[in-house]
Amino acid sequence: MVSEAEEILARFWSEEDGVLHDAAVDAEALFMRPRDIMDNATPSGGAVATLVLLRLAAFTGESRYRAAAERALATVTPYATRYPTAFAMWLQAMELFRSVGAWDQSMQAGEMAGRELDACIERGWANMDIDMLPTMQEERAGVQLKLPE
Repeated sequence: MVSEAEEILARFWSEEDGVLHDAAVDAEALFMRPRDIMDNATPSGGAVATLVLLRLAAFTGESRYRAAAERALATVTPYATRYPTAFAMWLQAMELFRSVGAWDQSMQAGEMAGRELDACIERGWANMDIDMLPTMQEERAGVQLKLPE
């Protein structure tokens, strides 16, 4: 499993951008490397890779895995906290990041992302009830989620 993590970092990780791409660095040359951060019929590849890196960081203590996962999480946190139903796998990675003791308020990726992630988890997105989702009329009016009191 460690060799797969090394391959993820070598072929799909962009140190410059701090993101995991869907196409490997050695794939066919494209205008830009694709990166779909939202879950669709299948989970986001970046989210799955982030979960793998976090699990391996917990098992092996390898700080490079945790650091890459932390940076990847920071790039999607603003979107995942605003549209949680489109980022279920990322939210699982965020919860794992928090639960394995990697959570740190002075996150290298930025304290603002840390506060947003913390607020998202505290509001219980992982346990979201279907009644929290807005109706079509509420969505048109700008309501995103009906948060419990």
